Amino acid sequence: MLRCVLRCLALLAVATTARAELVLAEVPVAAGQTRTVIDFAVPAMADGAYLTLEFSLRPALRGARLLPPSGPPHELDAAALSTLPAAERRQHQRGDLHLMKQPLREPAPGRWRLELRHEPAAAAATALLQASIFARYALQMERVGGVLPAVGNEQVLLLYASEYGLPRREPAPRLFSLGADGRRQEIRLVEAASERQPLTLVTGAYVGRFVPQVAGTQRLRAEVQPPGATRPVRAELSWEVQAASAPADLPLVMQFERGPDGCWQRARFVLRWEASRRGLHALNVRLAGPQQELFVNGSAEVARPGPVELVAVLDAARARQWLQGRLDRAAAVTVLHAGGDTIDALLLRRDVLLPEPLDVGAACSAAR
Repeated sequence: MLRCVLRCLALLAVATTARAELVLAEVPVAAGQTRTVIDFAVPAMADGAYLTLEFSLRPALRGARLLPPSGPPHELDAAALSTLPAAERRQHQRGDLHLMKQPLREPAPGRWRLELRHEPAAAAATALLQASIFARYALQMERVGGVLPAVGNEQVLLLYASEYGLPRREPAPRLFSLGADGRRQEIRLVEAASERQPLTLVTGAYVGRFVPQVAGTQRLRAEVQPPGATRPVRAELSWEVQAASAPADLPLVMQFERGPDGCWQRARFVLRWEASRRGLHALNVRLAGPQQELFVNGSAEVARPGPVELVAVLDAARARQWLQGRLDRAAAVTVLHAGGDTIDALLLRRDVLLPEPLDVGAACSAAR
């Protein structure tokens, strides 16, 4: 359970400006019919759009094409479509699922037509169409990490700007916070590629970090001005920030178990916590050496709200394996809670001064 608590980082909130029009249509297919036509409308969007298409058909498809309001048709041959056979679908009764591989950019507004040629229908059926029309430019903002929004707890925002559904790095978006006290602050953004996993896996994204200072409603506003857009693209998030879950001066205690010659065999990190709910509570201390970092973990099951002592133990052999020199600070101290299906970080403090220095050179070794 503790391993799950430490690894699971929950997505908490998402805001996006990806305006989309969804068109759903169904057309009857009579027994013996070999040609089916589905009409749908594409709305106008100020700064352009792109179209994605998928359709379900029970008779085997022979050919398809997409006709715009005017101009030549778009042939949807085998190279343009991906097909999921009916036998592999959960709703197999709907027939094969055909998806357009590449979105169609700048579809003209007006009436469009999908023409399908297929094998004779063995029995009466229905052809289903889903057309999605997205705005050319979009901006998505997510709060990630599962950290409880409380005073003093660092929050992490992930921003993703796109054009035609693909990452757009330039220009970089801007991010502003507006706290309950009315204070407006611009938050520095860095490319996610420079961050640690898993944020580095998000191509073209930016990361912003900030620490709420006041309880109450917290608002985040992001915007980007693509050169080809007539107006800025914006996204907003808001949530309630709770009062601080621990004093700013974190009550972390260190205790050493020492050997006969004074070397230390174990270092215990102790945090006395006031639990407000039942469930598993875990203490995680992240120690960063010159080239490596080490996570020291411990947990306690809380049966009822009240005071609890959380202890994470580091033994000497592990310290010598992963760390070097003398550490005066912990890279981060986190308190996690797992109850039911939810996992929350109740507290996150970075760059914490240790109550006592952790001298790896003074750790006991097997030879001593």
